[in-house]
Amino acid sequence: MKSTPCPFCNHTHFYPLKDGRLECTACNRRHSPLKRAETLKLLDSFLAQDKPKSAAKTLGLSLPTVQKHFAHFRHLCTLLSEELYQNNAGNFSEYEEYLFLPASKQKNPHYIVEGVGLMGLSTGKIVYTLLMPDHFHTYDAQVRANPEFIQTLESYYQWHKISKFNTSNTPLSHFWGFLETFLKGFHGVRRENFGVYLKEVEFRFNHDKETQKRLLTRAWKEHEALKPRAKMITKQEQRL
Repeated sequence: MKSTPCPFCNHTHFYPLKDGRLECTACNRRHSPLKRAETLKLLDSFLAQDKPKSAAKTLGLSLPTVQKHFAHFRHLCTLLSEELYQNNAGNFSEYEEYLFLPASKQKNPHYIVEGVGLMGLSTGKIVYTLLMPDHFHTYDAQVRANPEFIQTLESYYQWHKISKFNTSNTPLSHFWGFLETFLKGFHGVRRENFGVYLKEVEFRFNHDKETQKRLLTRAWKEHEALKPRAKMITKQEQRL
């Protein structure tokens, strides 16, 4: 049976299986064309910034299924961002420390303890970000006991803020605004999950939509290609 290329080796001949999957005659790995098509539709939905509930309804899938795939795509965004950084590690010349707070909390200084510290690096074209230690979150109890302590924190942050720019109009200044605008659509992101959302925003900022789809599709195919190989190695080890 001839079909679209095998996602693992690009061979085009398969044995059809009773469960609807195909087994490649070259590498003997199995895949489901229906699940592959479904995942690619989910990838398009993710890139279009569809809400999980909306995507689940449109594609006729359960909400947990959509959320699981979207979380996986964010993980791939993180890997691709690290790959981009490694390819440009010697080219970063600008940097800035930034305290992220939702726009709704920026006008009230007492919310500074909820801020997420970030370090942004830039080559002048691309941006890379790092999560900083929680400088202010640990002071929450002190602020509650003594509200005036917030002024000390504000002063500390302004005087010790790290930055280096060659110009005032930088990719980093645009990125911080892009980050705030993008995260507004999530109505709050848990602190423990902030890192993966940050890398998703970074990935979207650094690439146009066409490149986003090409890179994420490639990363997903590479990840899928590793899973059957891991299972085959495990079975061989069990026979030894």
